[in-house]
Amino acid sequence: MNKEIAGAIELDNWAVRSTLSRFRPVVTRIFLLILRLDLRFCGSGSRFSLPDRLTTVRFWRRIWTAFNPQNMPTTPRPIDETPNAETGDLSVPSSTTDLPADLAHDLGDTSDKMTDILERLPITASFEELATRIPEVRAMVGMDQRSDFHSLTLDEHTKELVRQLAANPFIAGHPKRDAIILAGNLHDVGKTSPDGQQVHPKDPNKRQYVGHEKESARMIADILPRHFVEISDEDKALIIGLAGLHASALNLLNNFTTNNQPKGKELGSYDDFVAKVEQIPGTLSLEEKLRIIFSLNRADKLAGYNPESDRSDPKVAGIIEKSEKQVRGLDELEKALPVLIQAIIARRGGQQDAGIVCEDGVYKLREKTSKPTTSSELPEAQVQAVMAQYGTFGLQPDQKVAFEEALRNGGVPSLGKAGFGRAIGAVRKIVG
Repeated sequence: MNKEIAGAIELDNWAVRSTLSRFRPVVTRIFLLILRLDLRFCGSGSRFSLPDRLTTVRFWRRIWTAFNPQNMPTTPRPIDETPNAETGDLSVPSSTTDLPADLAHDLGDTSDKMTDILERLPITASFEELATRIPEVRAMVGMDQRSDFHSLTLDEHTKELVRQLAANPFIAGHPKRDAIILAGNLHDVGKTSPDGQQVHPKDPNKRQYVGHEKESARMIADILPRHFVEISDEDKALIIGLAGLHASALNLLNNFTTNNQPKGKELGSYDDFVAKVEQIPGTLSLEEKLRIIFSLNRADKLAGYNPESDRSDPKVAGIIEKSEKQVRGLDELEKALPVLIQAIIARRGGQQDAGIVCEDGVYKLREKTSKPTTSSELPEAQVQAVMAQYGTFGLQPDQKVAFEEALRNGGVPSLGKAGFGRAIGAVRKIVG
């Protein structure tokens, strides 16, 4: 390109930009509308890959840079008279103007630099893309887990887990599939932290990872807002919750494998775990959230090895044997899940002998044991008379159910143990 042609191009571009500068509000609104429409088709909910999304944003950034009416020069820019070393052409300088802050904010980012948006990842990013952008994930690559439960490096284990998850029909067809897969990619990131691993007490050359799930949850809570775009609060909570509970669920599996008909106090560990799952906010039902966690556990156990693993290796053979046993246990636990939840709810409601039984491979609730009436228990008529006067006892409305339960199960003496001692005097006057 000679100097005359380059100058003509610059004059023409300057004339266009000067004209557009008079219509800045209109140009900006049109630009925003087109950009939003284009990004809508490359959003996190679509199947477009990360390069598609970044290409879209970069394309519109170039358009904005070329015709940014906010920063129009009042005169044509000078031509760079230094020829290109390879082509010998003269070049027209390009603008490096960033998007204005209000535009960046409209795109979902409070920064005034478009680079921040370009570096953000969609929820559908692969493990390789995560490792490229996120230092904590990059630390997983090639990490020898030095564990009797794994024959793969941490990154290979993670990729095999995700492959197993994606092959699960329940996960593949689930509306939260992308969030679940991302949780799988990040579930073990805590193992890279000094707070997520320990030297094995019996062998200094090995490592154990007690509490790594809590460290994973902590790290993920920091990673998601820094590196991802367009992930809903509900999906963030689900991803963090799945990572933070995946190891605890395996402890539950061990209990169930030992005794698949828990009752009474034996339901305590199940109740504690269910209570943690219930704290994960969102629209998913309790049973659905538990099934997702068990699906993650199943994939985790099947990812101690992969199709390339040498099955003649004694370590690999041992891992396969343990994994298959645990997967069978998970299948059985998931089969018992609906009835198990009912038993937990019954126990919370005061049925202390609640539990489940398995008859001919079918799980059902344990029948309620009839409790003989004791002298401390009140006849139904007296219970009804007391409850009719509940509002005069000075107790809170939300304590009424617990009060009635204590009254029915143990009569007046039980009220003190249940924390209703100040009502005993008034109750005695009613029952005589």
